[in-house]
Amino acid sequence: MYDHDQPERVEPLLVHLTGSDVPMTQPPRPRPRRGISTRTYTLTSDDPVQQILPLNARRCDAWIQPLATDITIGPSKADVISGGGGTARLPGAAGGDSVSATAIATGDNTTGGQAFVTIPATSLPAGRYKIDIYSQMPTITNPATSNNVRLQAGSTAVVTLIEHIVAQNSGAYQAKDPLTVYRYLDGKTALTLNWAANMAATETQVWNATLVATPVGAPETGPFPIETTDAVWATAASLPAQVTVVSVIEEF
Repeated sequence: MYDHDQPERVEPLLVHLTGSDVPMTQPPRPRPRRGISTRTYTLTSDDPVQQILPLNARRCDAWIQPLATDITIGPSKADVISGGGGTARLPGAAGGDSVSATAIATGDNTTGGQAFVTIPATSLPAGRYKIDIYSQMPTITNPATSNNVRLQAGSTAVVTLIEHIVAQNSGAYQAKDPLTVYRYLDGKTALTLNWAANMAATETQVWNATLVATPVGAPETGPFPIETTDAVWATAASLPAQVTVVSVIEEF
């Protein structure tokens, strides 16, 4: 039974007072600090295979830049040494000095397949080359065989010279603009001008020829982004070689 003479008991409401500058929600987590690491590695004959990126779960990004010579990268030292399917070649960025060779040669029924202008492999480190061929026939005797000279990389025919044709056999041919091709060489292959085949027994051809090879950077020369957090190893076919690596590490 309610007693009107007794005051009603009211439970107090708890209130927390705070300033307006205090956020009502949990503040966002600060962005982790990111540090940068840069290093240039030199691959040498004494140390041809090196780890250029370590295993690091906190690595966010990395870029690899071969400075001049092409390099091969892979996930392990063994893969890079064997050149297995897990490896990739990254082209170098720089060019270099031209090398050349010149000769005056006579082709006949005994010279088929023989080289008469040669730039040896020792003068051609691994890389991409611009190859110019300058040629002239100062004299002609029975030029029944046309298109009889070709550029070879080792034993592989690259291109056949076609500027001298059968119908034009009444006088000397003057030098023209060079025939130019681009080709990647592995550092173990010579460039040559070769007689394509034996000529007839009574046939001879005299050629003046100059072969010029100029190392050039590839169309895509980096820097190459690497997003993996795994280790990366590198080597090069032509040593010494240098590669610069930039990586971004997240620091908690």
